[in-house]
Order: sequence, then C-alpha cells, then structure tokens
Amino acid sequence: MKPSPVVFAAIIGSLFFCQVVYGQFVPYSQYNNVQLLTNPAFPSLTKYTQVTVHYRKSRVGNYDLPSVSFMHPFYRRSDGLQYGGVGVNVISQHAGPGGIYKVTGASGVFAYVIHLSRKHHVGAGIAAGVINKRIDVSGITTDSQYNLGTYDPSLSNGETFQLSSVTRPVINAGLRWVLTGFNNQEKASFGIGAYNMNKPAFDLFANSPADDMTYIAAGEIALVTRGRFTLSPTFRYVWQGTSIANIGSRISYRVNNDNELSTGVWYKTTGGLVFSAQYNAKRYIISASTDLSIASGRDANINNALEIGLGWRMKRKVELKPRNTAVGGETIREPKAAKSSPTRVSRNAPPFAHYNSTDSSRVESEEVESLPDTPAIYFDVVSAEVPTDRTPFLEDLASALKRDPKLKLKIAGHRSTEEDQSVNKQISYKRAKAVAKILIDYEVSEGQLKVIDMGVRKPVGSNRTKAGRQKNRRVDFEWIKN
Repeated sequence: MKPSPVVFAAIIGSLFFCQVVYGQFVPYSQYNNVQLLTNPAFPSLTKYTQVTVHYRKSRVGNYDLPSVSFMHPFYRRSDGLQYGGVGVNVISQHAGPGGIYKVTGASGVFAYVIHLSRKHHVGAGIAAGVINKRIDVSGITTDSQYNLGTYDPSLSNGETFQLSSVTRPVINAGLRWVLTGFNNQEKASFGIGAYNMNKPAFDLFANSPADDMTYIAAGEIALVTRGRFTLSPTFRYVWQGTSIANIGSRISYRVNNDNELSTGVWYKTTGGLVFSAQYNAKRYIISASTDLSIASGRDANINNALEIGLGWRMKRKVELKPRNTAVGGETIREPKAAKSSPTRVSRNAPPFAHYNSTDSSRVESEEVESLPDTPAIYFDVVSAEVPTDRTPFLEDLASALKRDPKLKLKIAGHRSTEEDQSVNKQISYKRAKAVAKILIDYEVSEGQLKVIDMGVRKPVGSNRTKAGRQKNRRVDFEWIKN
C-alpha cells in the first residue's frame, strides 16, 4: 500500500482550520510518553508495537487522569520502509470532591509517512472519537441547600445544570517532521497537533458555549552527544486561549543498544518545575515525574502533581527485507554470498585495518555453518550511507556475533568503475567501515570484525551497464572462525 499524496494534503490542510483553542483534558507533563495526546501523527514513525498506561494525580483540585494507548506500525513489502501506523487511546479525567466531574474520551488514529529522503521524514495523522462529559449532581452541595445552618438536600443547589451527561464526536489531526541520523536514530523532530477540530458543544449548563480547539506544538533535538551520553533540549507549547509551555532538556545514557536511562527537567510557564526519570528497555518503559510549584499564590493551579507511566513493547520495529533491488526500472536479484575461501589477515593487525585484495599476510580459519544468511548491501553512486532497510539484517549479524565471541566476520567493500575518481578511490573501504560501525553500535566487539577494501577487483556485474554497476556498488560478508 502506497501513501496517497491527496489524503496526505487533506490532513495537512485540516490543521489550518483551527482558530480558537481550548483543551478538554489537563495536559500531562510527560508529553513524550503520551504521544497520541501530543500529536496524532506519532504512529506514522513509531518503532514498536506498544501499549502504554499513564496516570497523573494532582495534589490540588482532586484531579485524577489515567489513560491507556496502543500504537502499531505498518511496512511496505516492496521496499521494507514504514508507510504508517494506527493507534487507539482511552483517557479519563476525574475532578472535584469524590470525582463529581468526569470527562472520558476514546479515539482511533491512522497515520502515515512520506520519506522525503533517507534522513527526512514527514508523518501525518488523523483521529476520530468521542468525548463524554458528566456531572454527578447528587454529589454537589451549595449554600442554597442550607436552611438556618442545617443542610436540606431537598432544596435546589442553585446551579443551572441542563444535562448531567453529554457525549459528542471529536476530530483531531497532526503533522510531524523527523530527522534521523546514524543507524536510523532520531536526531530532531517537530510537530503540531490540533484537537477538538469540530468544536463539540457540551450542554451541561444552560447557554454553555461550544468548546474550541487546542493546538499542541512539540519538538526535540539531540544537541550534544559524548560517548553514551546525549543532551536533548525539548519543548511543548499548548494554546488553550492562553499560552502554556514546557521548556527544558533531558540527558540520556545509552546502557546498550536496547536499554537507555534518562532524566530531565522542564520549566512550566504556569509557574512550576517538572523533574522526570525514565528507563527504556527492549520490552518495557518505566517513567515517573513530579511537578512542583515555584510561584507563590499558585497552589490552586495544577502544578503540584505526580505522574507515572508504564509501557510494554510487544514487538520491536522490524523493517521487512526486500527480495529484489530495483535499478533504473530493471530489477536485479541480490547475489548469494560467494563461496570462496575465507579471507586471511594478520593476527597482529588492529581492527579496521585498511586491507585490500593483495594482502599476503594470513591466519588459519574455517567457515562456519548454521549462521544468518549474508546477502550483499547495495549503495548509491559515490555514497557510503547504509540503507535503512538493511537494519534488521545487521541486527541479525550482531546477535550471531555476540552469541559466539570466537566468530569473526569479514566485511568487504566494493565499488564500480564509475567511481574511479581520485576523490572517491576509497569509497569501497568507507562502505565497509560504515557497516562495521553499525555493528559496533549493536555492542559487537571490534576484534570480531575485519574490514576489507576490494575496490573494483571483484565485480559481480558488468561495469558497462547501469544494472551491473549497481551490483558492484556493494558490501558483502563472510563468516570465519579461528
């Protein structure tokens, strides 16, 4: 299924019909973990099938805000790229003594993405659902119900309640841009969502106006990376008739490829500070935060609150592996790994030594069976950027290498004759080195990798044709064991 530019444009256009903004729900402080409530476009680029439970408890006003959300990505079989995703969200807000005021909402989301390039991606999403508002009138006590200092429930409470429960449909939409970098990791993002676009009217009170819409803009950038540490400034801006903003940053520490610990602090323009901590594992997410009021006289606002979140990642992002590669309208099949004798290199040579096919130093080794297949990875002309659709394949290689530290993997880079210019004479080595760096990012030992520069010495296709040159711009692999 291929995204329709017409539908994509329709979702974008719908965002700009919003004029006046108002929120149905008290916003969470951990907005990065309640993605469907921040931007309906989030499922278009989510990396996991995931269920998230979130809960906020305010110390003021008896606010309780639980929610449950689900997101699932979709991939095209033709090229293995993600084209969209779906999501479902249920949220409920209780306020007042005994929770006499309740707002409950449920929505379904469809989102998809257009890949502008290998690094730039734009996702759009649209959501439809219902919101119910209700008031437990029997739980309301006012001064009008007291007679000579004695409470009389038969007396009117003096409030002009027209209905005790109202349900209305709602429509939301969102747009989000993402910049990815090494190993397809997110480096920067910016998005804007519009909620309650149809301006639903809830007639709980006589002559009550219809609710207006809410704009939510949010962004993040990985500004500084030092080793395993990354500093990422983030912000969220909510327009609800008045402006509400969270501005701050988080510091993350990557324990390994699947585990990350982060902590952050944000300033809220309502006069509060938010402190958070989060642990991302391969199968789950745990997060907690606290809001503290720092402005005098503002204890009546919703700053003082606690939040916790728990997410289950049921399926890791898996990009489907295309069986064929299209080149200039012609389809070529990925060649099988050559069954040549194992490459032999010096025992004393450091990892990533720049070997070429004329190296004579050798070490005894033997081929290893029952390991993942090793189809070649193909590159664009004069490019050493590893295609993102090969990520699952490289994950398989990394898993096999980590299971058996005695295994070694020969990574051989090749180029076509059209890349013979002096400035590109080492492009084949750069390709092999780029693949090796991704494996190291998956915690593979450098000593298990041998990077080989084959240049143009082993073509598998004719350099006289476009399709043949595409076959030659590759990195191929061979398992070896001491």
